[in-house]
Amino acid sequence: MVNEYTSNTIDVSQLSSGMYFAEVMVEGNSTTNKLIKI
Repeated sequence: MVNEYTSNTIDVSQLSSGMYFAEVMVEGNSTTNKLIKI
């Protein structure tokens, strides 16, 4: 079994401070992550 990892970045420099949610979908599965920009 081989584990494969992919890294992605999101440029949040233009967003105001606050709380955001990012939904990530991989192979039909989704997860929601909370992001806090200070």
